[in-house]
Amino acid sequence: MQSKYDIPIIGSGIGELTCGYILSKNGYKVAIFEQGAQFGGCLQTFKRRGVKFETGVHFIGSMGEGQILNRYFYYLSFYTSTPLTYSDYTGTKNGAAYGVMRDINAPRIAHRTKIPNLLLTGKSTNSHGIMGVIIGAIITCSEFLGRDFLWKQITTSNP
Repeated sequence: MQSKYDIPIIGSGIGELTCGYILSKNGYKVAIFEQGAQFGGCLQTFKRRGVKFETGVHFIGSMGEGQILNRYFYYLSFYTSTPLTYSDYTGTKNGAAYGVMRDINAPRIAHRTKIPNLLLTGKSTNSHGIMGVIIGAIITCSEFLGRDFLWKQITTSNP
């Protein structure tokens, strides 16, 4: 029996949604399955005593012109801008490098698994935060599309 989908994706966090978008943009038929009541993974809200709490992304670094997430967001067609810079958020002249320095020696989780055609993506498979999620999704998608092909798409997308 032939499936009507080329790629099933389990989970609907930022990484999985990003993979689904990239793969469908390149002609794959994708199905995203989520066990929770709503899509979004860690992008959720909850209320306690009438106060709403957002558990999702609160800051996205590396969005300045020429920086890596700036390019990825243009490629993914969800670029937004802010007049604030990284140093505005951190209160320092050049920003801070805590997250990057922390990740240099952090253990990595392999995207490939022992199960054929089962790949991992999402939070903390590559690096922490939104950058790690996006890079993890791109690495996973490159397994299907080819690294050079996907990188060319990313670097030639129009800002």
